[in-house]
Amino acid sequence: MCAVKDNNYQPYPLEQVRHIAYQLCYSVLFLHDNKLTHTDLKPENILFVDSEFELVYNSKKRRDVMRVAKTDVRLIDFGSATFDHEHHSTIVSTRHYRAPEVIL
Repeated sequence: MCAVKDNNYQPYPLEQVRHIAYQLCYSVLFLHDNKLTHTDLKPENILFVDSEFELVYNSKKRRDVMRVAKTDVRLIDFGSATFDHEHHSTIVSTRHYRAPEVIL
């Protein structure tokens, strides 16, 4: 798997970040269109469909770097997801990723 830590914390290329971000936004839109709130969005709940990677030469760094071959992702862990019409706890999400407006 080509996680950030497996690549010495080197960032993903911008085009890959854009593709991942688009999929996440689309996932949240799908949930909201269906009157659902995930309540626990965090990096641990975003998985690559295929964890294969490839070595690509980076001319700026003059060395090979790992790059995720396919950036398709899935949003997981709907255990605390709620429908809009259902009562839900005021405590949502993992504390470290909790939005400031939820804490207030």
